[in-house]
This record gives sequence, structure tokens and C-alpha cells, in this order.
Amino acid sequence: MSRAPEPHRVNPPSDDLIARADRWSQEAQSVLVSRRQLTLVHLQIVLALAGLACLGLSAHSIALGLRGHSTVHWPWPLLIGGVLCGLLWWWVRRRESVAPAALIGLVTLLCVTNVSAISQNGLAGLTFVGGLVVVTHLLLEPRVALATSLGYLLLAGLGAHWHPQPLPDAVVLRIFAGGVAATVAMQMLVRHWAEIGRRLHLLAAEMSKIIQQLQTRLHEVRVEAEQVHRVDAMTGLPNRRGFEEQTASRLSGQAPSVVACLRLVRWHASLRHLSFVEQQSLTRTLVTTIGQKLGPQTVIARTQADEFLLHLPDQGPRSDEALRRMESLQEALSRPVTAGSLTALTEPRLGFSRFPADAGSLHDLVSHAETACSGASGAHAARPVAFDLMLLHAEQERQLQLTQITAALDRHEIALDLQPIVSAATGQVLGAEARLAWNHPVRGRLRASQMPRGEVAPALTDRITRWKIQTALNDQARLSARWGRALPVAVNLPSTWLQRTVREPGDFLDFLAGLSIGRGILRFEVPEESMLNEPADLMQMMALWRAMGIGLVIDHFGAGYSCLSQIDRMPADALKMDRTLVARVGRSPRETAVCRTIVRVAQELRLQVMAEGVQDA
Repeated sequence: MSRAPEPHRVNPPSDDLIARADRWSQEAQSVLVSRRQLTLVHLQIVLALAGLACLGLSAHSIALGLRGHSTVHWPWPLLIGGVLCGLLWWWVRRRESVAPAALIGLVTLLCVTNVSAISQNGLAGLTFVGGLVVVTHLLLEPRVALATSLGYLLLAGLGAHWHPQPLPDAVVLRIFAGGVAATVAMQMLVRHWAEIGRRLHLLAAEMSKIIQQLQTRLHEVRVEAEQVHRVDAMTGLPNRRGFEEQTASRLSGQAPSVVACLRLVRWHASLRHLSFVEQQSLTRTLVTTIGQKLGPQTVIARTQADEFLLHLPDQGPRSDEALRRMESLQEALSRPVTAGSLTALTEPRLGFSRFPADAGSLHDLVSHAETACSGASGAHAARPVAFDLMLLHAEQERQLQLTQITAALDRHEIALDLQPIVSAATGQVLGAEARLAWNHPVRGRLRASQMPRGEVAPALTDRITRWKIQTALNDQARLSARWGRALPVAVNLPSTWLQRTVREPGDFLDFLAGLSIGRGILRFEVPEESMLNEPADLMQMMALWRAMGIGLVIDHFGAGYSCLSQIDRMPADALKMDRTLVARVGRSPRETAVCRTIVRVAQELRLQVMAEGVQDA
């Protein structure tokens, strides 16, 4: 079957990307400063240069006239033109924009004022006409600039023709040739600028559009993310954050209520190999059942794939209405959940706390409910478990002991007890089973049954499991040397650890390969319930273990979920019947018959049968 896909994750456009695009757009738009503003900058430069040139030339002409070296230069028009250029430059600097008509008037006035200078001085005329052409093309549209430039050339020609002291033809020709060359060059340049400006304008408009779309999408994604932070994607129910927000307002008063934690032990394993749509269908059926049993006023939140938080009204400590509803829910969920042809196991565990009797804050109520639920899971309780201080103290003690176990591993206080496996027919020792023991500095040597049970951090479970395997191999070598023959040692593997390991087996297989395990000296005891939780992946990994020479034992067989129909497909060497099943042998013909059947089936399949907890012959 296809596995459930990863939940869809929205990848929002980053704020950095939008900031950079916005900066690019602003830079493009800064290049596209309005034509008038660009014109003002260029006009100021040209006026300043023209003013300085006119003043310099007029000073030079005055100096030559005073010395009697020149009678051609007439300095006064140049001096007036320079002063006028300076005044115009000062006036333009104080303006934010200049109308095109005013610009044409300014340039024309400049031309008329200096027409005599144009006609009398070839260098001044060439410079001035070229400057006028450049300024005109900077200020006006290309077509208007062309017409105005031709007007300047005509005006300069008339001035040179009508003046009493006409210039030589060569000078006039240079002036006209320079003006025409400047006009052609500026026409080509301004048209090129216009094309660049058009493209930049389109680019800026497109970038502005993209930025708006990105900002709109970012806003949508942020709203979506806020919703995701409050809502479970598969069911649409509130998640933990949404549950806290919805429930906090309900606790503002003093109305009694109950916060419950519902944990489904077998739910995740039942759904793991289904498609997302199939998982969703079963989960929605489950949610419908919860809502029907607890009533419409209940807040239901899905905090994990197999865990729910519930908030339902209560009638006070003397009323058991909320408790009756939770008992009804647990009874309903003890049966498989079906949706069409799909079926999933649940094995519910329920723990709850009461407001305001147990706590006044939502955080404490949820924590107490989860503590009660952990207590219900540890005790395999078939009824809802109420929070009390004994549970809290037990949980705190368990957490403390788990912390102490970690420290005990570091201090080498953890050891292995080897429990012999004896043949019922001959009494001969066939091997041993490794069991944890703790040399507690205060309480003495603790056996595995006296050590804390319950959920353990995955990293600690993995560390203990690997330590057990390595230590068991060392003990096996000493045991075999003592007895003079190879005796296998069995190590039991935790069910929760197996569920994680079969999904990513590579690291553990590398660990085993590094131990150089001889064939037949090590056995792994695999809990029967793991065969129900992860059948395909686990059987594949068990086959790899057998190929490495490791023996396999199905542990706790018959503890309540006996999988007789799958025995023939199990890559196992032996079955170990659970002590609860063995304890009933001889007490009733029915129980004895069940054990005989298991033994007979195992022998037909050539599997060794082991019995746990045998007390008498």
C-alpha cells in the first residue's frame, strides 16, 4: 500500500526577497526620474558652463582690446550673456520644474542676446550654438528639439550675414557644420535615451506588479500559517495552541469542567501503511465518534497523530456526568474504528483533571490530564483515570529515576542479570536471557521489574538497547568459556524502539555489523505486539538479522493479541509464551487446551517453544 504523504508545507516568499525586489524597483524608478527633473540638472550644468565660457571669453576680449591687439572681438554681448546665464542658473536651482514653453523662451532669449557675439567670434559662436542644441535636446521632445535647433542655426546665420563686420566663410561654415553635427548626434542620443527610458519604465511597472503580488501572497501565507498554528491540517480540529485559545475563555469563570487527554496506543500503527485519504477518512470517523459520545459542547483538539485533548463541561464534584461520557467514549473506542472497508485499532487510554478542583490554570490542567493518561497507559486501564497527587508523585519519581538511570549508565552502575533457559525434557541449560539490573547506591540491586517503566526518551532507549547487546555479547563469551560450549544469550528489544528503528534501520544495522557477531550466539526477543504494529518492515529487518546469524524469538506470545495466522510468515526460531498464559495452564481445561494448541502449531512449524514464568512441574 502507498504510504501517507508528507503534509503539505507552504513555502512563503521570504521578506528578504521582497525587500530586495522592492529596492530594485525603487532604483529603477529613481533612474526614471521625471524628464523635467533630469532636465533641470542638465540645464544647470549647461548654464554654468555657458556662463563661465561667456565670462571668460569676454574677459579675454577686454584684455586684448585694452592692449590694442584686437578690433574684431566685441566683449559686451559675451559679458551680458555670461551674467544672464548666471542669473538663469540661480533661478533654475530654485525651481522644482520648468515648463517646456518657458524653457524655449529662455533658450531663445539667450540666443538673441548673444547673436552679435555669435556673428563676431567663431569659437564663441561654435560653442554657443552647440550648447544651445544640447540644451534644447535635453529640455524638449526630439521633434520639437530638432525644429528649435534648426531655428538657432538659421538665427546664427542671419546674425553673421547682417552684421557690419561679417565673418569669413570658413568660420561660418564651421559654425553651421558644428551645429548640424551636434543636432544629428543629439537626435540619435535622445532617441536612444527614450528607448532606454521606455524599457526601464516597463521594467519598473512589471517589478511593481510582481512586488504587489508577492506582498499579497505573503499576507495570505501568513494568515494561512497563523491558521495552521491553531488548526490540525488533517481534521480541521484545533491543535494544542488552538485548544488553549478556545479553552482559556471557558475557564475565565468558575464553572466546573474537565480537561481530558485521550491517547490511542495502536492508532498510528494501524494507519501507517494507508494512504493519506484513507487515514483522513478513518480519522474523521474517529472524531465523529468522539463528538457523539462527549456532546456538542466539548472542545476536541488533535495534538498528535494518536493523541487528543478534550474539554467538556462538568456538573461539579458530586456529578459523574462527564465521567460517564468519557467511560462511554472509551468503551466505544475499544472496538475497531471502521470507515467503509477500512478498519483501524485504537486501544484507548484516557486520563483527566477537573477545574477548579485539580488546578486553576489551563497549563496545569493539561499537564495533569497528560500525567493521568500516562498512568492509564502504564496500567493498561480500561476506564478513565482521574488525576491525583499520587499519580503526580509517581510520575515525578519515574522521571527522576529515568534521569538517575542516565547517570547510572555513565557511572557504570547498570549491569545485566543472565537468567538461564533450561530444557523441560532434560534439564540442560540451553542458553540465557539478559535482563537489566541496577546497582542502586541507596536501594541496592534492582531487578528489571523494579526499575521505572513507561515512556523513555528515544535517545536513552537506543543507548540502553545498544549497551545491552554489546554487554550481552561480552557476557556470552565468558559464559561459553565457563560451560565449555557455546550458549546463546537473548536480548529483548523494546516495542517502541523497534517501531522507530524499522523506519530507519541503516544506523542500527551498521552498529551490528561492527560487532562481528558469530552465528548462533545472540538472539533478539521481539515483542509479539510489534508484529502487529509494523508487520512488513519488521519482518524484512528480522530476515536481515537472521542472515547476520542472529536468532529470533517472538516474545510475550499470547499476551492478548496472539497472531497465530502470521506464525508461518514470521522469520523466527522460537516462540516464548507469555507468563500470563502459562500461569493459567492446569487451572482450567480451556486455558490448557489453548496452550497445547500453540505448542502443537509451533512444533509443526519447527519452532522452539519457550515458556516464561514456569513455577512447577
